[in-house]
Amino acid sequence: MRTKTRYFLVRLSPMSLMFRSFVLDFHSEDVFLRDYVDKRPVILLNVTENSLFRQRVAGDGLRKHFGDLPVVLTSSDSSSTAKRKTTFNEYLDSLGLHEKDEGNALTSWYLFGDYPRDTWDPHLSEYRVPPWRYVAPLDASAALFLGDKPQTAEYALSFGVGRAQSGVSFHRHGPVFAETLRGRKHWYIAHKNVPLSLLQYDPNRTTAEWVVSSRDEVANQVDLMECTIQPGEVLYIPAMWHHATLNLDAPTVFMSTFFS
Repeated sequence: MRTKTRYFLVRLSPMSLMFRSFVLDFHSEDVFLRDYVDKRPVILLNVTENSLFRQRVAGDGLRKHFGDLPVVLTSSDSSSTAKRKTTFNEYLDSLGLHEKDEGNALTSWYLFGDYPRDTWDPHLSEYRVPPWRYVAPLDASAALFLGDKPQTAEYALSFGVGRAQSGVSFHRHGPVFAETLRGRKHWYIAHKNVPLSLLQYDPNRTTAEWVVSSRDEVANQVDLMECTIQPGEVLYIPAMWHHATLNLDAPTVFMSTFFS
């Protein structure tokens, strides 16, 4: 018989520390463009200066700045199938409560970028996006990044807040810079050519359940990269690489910059 604590006591493997060796300072831009942009993920330091925005989301700042705003929660499955409207304050109140139907991503609610843009965008305007702009199609063999020229590419910001042990199961999309603003966020990443079957992919299973039941076996079969991103750090993931997330703190606050 399953118990609630099983899903809230996920222990990270020592392997999770290995990915920390792939850390670049922002001043290593040439290395980033040569060795990482279309080849592998990397943790970037000093790529953004968002100390002021991190202050906005620290402590009671979340309620002060965002509390009354409307949000749309999404389920934590790979396709974000289910939706539920609420207010940001009501969502924050729920973060300390245990989820029902543990292990089922369809009933694990999450705030990740689904909110009325007209009311939220002014509150997110202080966030400074990474200075690089992606201007290549998703299937390009070589990605092209240009410096501070936002007109060359379209990007979308996605602000998110999650409870401890929440997250999104394996999915993929275009290139992304993912910054942690508060708390810690753990990532599981696999090359885009790895078959989903080897990841024991189930779009409706939570990441926490996958870690408990499948992570060790998957890591023995594929090159599974892991890292924990701290506040102020940015994880870059190339286009179409598989990844799943697990938030480690309540709340974990983050911002992703997606390129199209």
